[in-house]
Amino acid sequence: MTLFDWLLIIGFSITILLFISFFVFFFRNLILSGKIKKLKNIKRKNKKVKRELNNITKIKKIYIRRVFLSIIGIIIVGGSTFYLKWYQSTNLQDEDMDNLVFGYYLLNQVEEQLKVAEKDDSKKTEENIHSLALKISTYSSKSGSDRGTKESQVLLNRYYSRLGQFGVNVAAENFNNIKSNIGEYQEDIKNIKSVQKQALEYYKINEDSLKQKK
Repeated sequence: MTLFDWLLIIGFSITILLFISFFVFFFRNLILSGKIKKLKNIKRKNKKVKRELNNITKIKKIYIRRVFLSIIGIIIVGGSTFYLKWYQSTNLQDEDMDNLVFGYYLLNQVEEQLKVAEKDDSKKTEENIHSLALKISTYSSKSGSDRGTKESQVLLNRYYSRLGQFGVNVAAENFNNIKSNIGEYQEDIKNIKSVQKQALEYYKINEDSLKQKK
């Protein structure tokens, strides 16, 4: 578990305790209010009754302060915890960030090598394509982090699945078949890039900055 996960667990735990404290102090305050009302209704108040009334009033004030402190705590701790949860759900996890960026580069590289293969029959081009295809095929076993939103997980899983399957298909073919099906592979790349673009836009990753790092 990451530090971020521990902060969320601690934050939610404290928030729950504050809610419990709030209800405990609130209901105790109601009970004391009932006792004070009964004591005030006594027509002849001796010293014992007055002393009890003063003590209960003081305790009631303490409980009122604790109720307000619990509310403030819930707002601060609870609000901060839910913000952290929202931040985690709308931002890419480190592993998925690495997968998305690496996949972006691999897809561009294999696209370039397929263009080279249209005019070049060298062993080097064949090895480059198969090497890249094998790396891309590993994406078929990846899955998006469940710490994000359902939408983001589905989007990443779709991207990983299509990219991985593309790698598996290319890696399984010999070079002659690859050259014969370059048009189909380029169409596959176009479809994968469409999903890739959705993922980049969802997480507000600037594609131009990725191109500059190539």
